[in-house]
Amino acid sequence: MKFEIKNRFSGQVIFSAECASMKLCVIAAVAQKARLNGANLDGANLDGANLDGANLYRANLNGANLDGANLNGASLDGANLDGANLYGANLYGANLDGARLVDGGQDRRGFRFWAWRNKDGVIIYRAGCHEWDSIEKALAWYGSDYPSNGDRVECAARLVFLRDEVARRWAAAK
Repeated sequence: MKFEIKNRFSGQVIFSAECASMKLCVIAAVAQKARLNGANLDGANLDGANLDGANLYRANLNGANLDGANLNGASLDGANLDGANLYGANLYGANLDGARLVDGGQDRRGFRFWAWRNKDGVIIYRAGCHEWDSIEKALAWYGSDYPSNGDRVECAARLVFLRDEVARRWAAAK
């Protein structure tokens, strides 16, 4: 089947290929270093896709399944990630400026902290490889029996920052 990746503003086809799925089309585009600036990937299944270094500037990723996708070093500047499934996605080194995602930075171990809104409007908190659907569950993880070598106080502070930023930016999403 022929799949096309179009510029979300002009509708111009920026990549097309005969593929078995949209996921394989995106992988092919990235493999050929196609420019995905402004692409409309609304609802696309990018499960496990390698988007390492991809330019996804202002791309519409609303509802996209990015489960396990490699977004290492990708530019997500201004991308719409509302409702995107980021479970297991590698966002290390990704440019998240202006993305509909709150970046809480990384701790001394290099674990990244994020928050975003899933397709059901639930705020998801993520720290390293752990993910929670409430700030209470996230903070509980960093309780007195925290099973890692990380700084519990620093990790909890990053989560509190995310909670406060989410409340400030997305007050209607609570």
